[in-house]
Amino acid sequence: MNPRLAMAAAVLLAVPAFAHEAPAAAHSGQAHAAPAAMAQAAKATAKGQAMKATFPLDKNMIGKIIPKKSHEISGSYWGIHAGMITENVLEKASELGVKWIRLQANWEEIEKEKGVYDWQRTDDAFAAVLRLGITPFVTIGNGNRLYSGTGNYADPKLAAIYGASPAPPVGSPGETQAWLNFVENVIKRYKDKITYWEIWNEPNFQRFWGAPPSGGDYGKLVEVTAGKIRSIQPKAKIIAGATAGIDPKYSDDFLSNCNPANIDIFSFHHYAILPEDRVYRISGLRDVLKKHKPDLEIWQGECGYPSHSRTTGYRGRAPWGLNIQAKWLLRQSFVDTYFCRTTRLLIRSEPNLPESMPFWVIRKGVEAACMEMELIRHVYYSAKHSTPNRLIMLIKTFVLQWMTVIRFSRPNPNSR
Repeated sequence: MNPRLAMAAAVLLAVPAFAHEAPAAAHSGQAHAAPAAMAQAAKATAKGQAMKATFPLDKNMIGKIIPKKSHEISGSYWGIHAGMITENVLEKASELGVKWIRLQANWEEIEKEKGVYDWQRTDDAFAAVLRLGITPFVTIGNGNRLYSGTGNYADPKLAAIYGASPAPPVGSPGETQAWLNFVENVIKRYKDKITYWEIWNEPNFQRFWGAPPSGGDYGKLVEVTAGKIRSIQPKAKIIAGATAGIDPKYSDDFLSNCNPANIDIFSFHHYAILPEDRVYRISGLRDVLKKHKPDLEIWQGECGYPSHSRTTGYRGRAPWGLNIQAKWLLRQSFVDTYFCRTTRLLIRSEPNLPESMPFWVIRKGVEAACMEMELIRHVYYSAKHSTPNRLIMLIKTFVLQWMTVIRFSRPNPNSR
């Protein structure tokens, strides 16, 4: 066996010895956690101590994990959805070997006056990531009130939570043509720099679609948008779906209203309390994709889990903590790559946290999250219900994907 692969397997599979720590407090308010949460933490600590006694392991015998830098990697499964782009964020991403990043070309932010496009923000963002060896894929999306007006929620409670969004450009031929003019200008400007283009963000969620979701309307928009992109950049890679969650029915509706041959990649964004939740949902989506285009590649384009309760995004559930978050992310990446057969995974950075936080999570995830017992439990379950060859492939799939972005520094034997 390749020595590096063997060492990686040791890190991934021998970790019960130092995997379980008490959940870290994300902020001072967590000190007043509910008694049930505190009992759960105490139970996890006791379990971890028992595991250490059963499986003694000296981490110094393994060595340290050192991420490769982005420019040192020719290809990788791993990336981030960073939201706001700053030099500090990108430098940290590059140091940790982030190879993919999801960026946006937001119609309403770029065209604030009809026919006048402000490219400063996208010019700067695209140039910065490319300079550091990070590959962007760009979501073209959001409506524009200049042409389609504002969408409305029938439910006033949802309107109060999410606010008003621009309606999608599907209400009239004029709206759609204005959208296509914008798409044309985006592609012409960046076709020599950007290869991967995603059409819209979470169109099955009214907050981002701007109207009650309609797979038929989105499918028709994908059809004309993909045609416009291909007419300018024939070798572009086109991503569609970008669904909130795994939504087989909506996906079937939109794929029935476009030509799936014009789509290269299907993406989804699935948030859940347990990362293993998607194992039981993906089969329905795979049946839909098989019906329309069997060789359609699948990407997990956005996902994450909070380290604290103070977030404007997905909250998860208590207890929160950085170690819990890191372990969740590694469990999620294992499930996505093996069970969902995705070929890209994007971790969403948290809002309202220091810019270094998402990258600490990635580092912590490499060092600790693989060690979560739930991961070991899945391997054990597969061992009981799989042939030996399938089990070997399960382990190798996960290990080899991480080997693209990390390297090992063996300890000095004389220093022990």
